[in-house]
Amino acid sequence: MAQSLSQVREFVLDQAMQSCLQHVAQAHRIFINGGTGFPVALAAELQRDPELLRGKHVVCSFVSGFNHRLPRVLDGRLDVTFVEPGLLKREEACFVPMQYRRIFDWVRASPFDLAIFRAVRAKDGGLQYGMGVDFQVAASEAAKGILVEVEEEDGLFVEDAPRVMENLIVGRCEAISRPPFTATEPSSTALSVGKNVAALVRDGDCIQVGIGAIPDAVLLSLKDHQNLGCHSGMISQGVADLAEAGVLNGSMKTLDSGRVVTGFVFGDRRLEQWAATSGAVALRPVNYTHDARVLASIDNLVSINSAIEVDLQGQVNAEMIGDRQVSGTGGSVDFARGAALSLGGRSIVALPATAKGQQRSRIVRSLGSGSRATLLRTDVDTVVTEYGVAQLSGCDLEERKRNLAAVAAPQFREGLLQ
Repeated sequence: MAQSLSQVREFVLDQAMQSCLQHVAQAHRIFINGGTGFPVALAAELQRDPELLRGKHVVCSFVSGFNHRLPRVLDGRLDVTFVEPGLLKREEACFVPMQYRRIFDWVRASPFDLAIFRAVRAKDGGLQYGMGVDFQVAASEAAKGILVEVEEEDGLFVEDAPRVMENLIVGRCEAISRPPFTATEPSSTALSVGKNVAALVRDGDCIQVGIGAIPDAVLLSLKDHQNLGCHSGMISQGVADLAEAGVLNGSMKTLDSGRVVTGFVFGDRRLEQWAATSGAVALRPVNYTHDARVLASIDNLVSINSAIEVDLQGQVNAEMIGDRQVSGTGGSVDFARGAALSLGGRSIVALPATAKGQQRSRIVRSLGSGSRATLLRTDVDTVVTEYGVAQLSGCDLEERKRNLAAVAAPQFREGLLQ
């Protein structure tokens, strides 16, 4: 009996996946891209058969809160630059603290046998990176060969982006859908923080925003501004909303005028549709989005990032709760220092004043003995909570203490100053 077209297609797809898995089995050092470039289908297969990665050295640029279910590397090593709860309990997991810009160079200098990531079929039949171009270029340059899982149909991509180095492809398979993105509404506290941050942003500034409720609230609070620009490691729906409202048009940018420059797009299908069709977005790798020389050439660059806690000297912890690593160094250091080099630039750290149902102050006398400083006290110009704005730049130690205690929750202020 003749096979149906669906049976033939299933056979071809299965053969393609098996070929990719054979390449994995034969490799030793492997790079797996995170973010929107995370290879969901291949990762699922590697989860089903943990023996495929046994004894190997895997580096993964996964993003906390976005990528999940990293494959096990039995009797091997898994290097990550972000973590989430439970990951470091895996004996093979090794956290590598590194600023985002430095990760690109680290990946590019590593002798990988394979680099694995997701791609999208472009209109001309070639391959695009889709909604993210962060470390794929570096990994492709470093690896002996690349595996791609391809969104053959309905894949969205940004035209103004590097193309996949197809001459390096040793295997490809069909992609499956990424897990749906679920947005959450900012709390009233986050909105208050966002309003205070927005008051520090001037018309014509170029903003960088991070991931999370506070950055989202900041974007919501900027709707009455004019001629904003954006250069960021990632963008969320709030950037698209400001652009569609005419608030964010990039007309005052001294570099990439009129363009929203980002490393990847972090949101649902509606955001991706806008990024793919608006013509406003340019995807660039991390050695551009986070590079100090690039950032220094953008006048009035305002770096806006959130944190877990800030001490009375202005040191910022954005990656640890107590002595427990819960995130990574990320790009906040790159952008804070880039903003310092920018003519008219400023670095802002924004956070709620309390945690644990208002039982713990996020403004603390000093960072805990097991904690770490993500940003140095010399990296931050301003700290913002729902209670106001603490200016740090140009302030001596006593002024810093008073200014920071003043934006702590009222019930903690006296204790902070004693």
